[in-house]
Amino acid sequence: MTSSADLKARANAAFAGQHAAPAASPVDQAADAAHEKIARLKALREAREKAEADRAEAARQKARRARAVKS
Repeated sequence: MTSSADLKARANAAFAGQHAAPAASPVDQAADAAHEKIARLKALREAREKAEADRAEAARQKARRARAVKS
């Protein structure tokens, strides 16, 4: 199972090398920065959701094993 810190590091690494060419205006620069931030936040949200799903699955498996031992 991957920790959320690992997932966050992977998400940040995915966007670390992406630098847009200098924008023509401050408005374009702000828009580019906003798009990059949105992409980073989306990747982080997806990583968090995957980590939560992994933890839930691990808990279900643990509960199944515990029930199997009781039987």
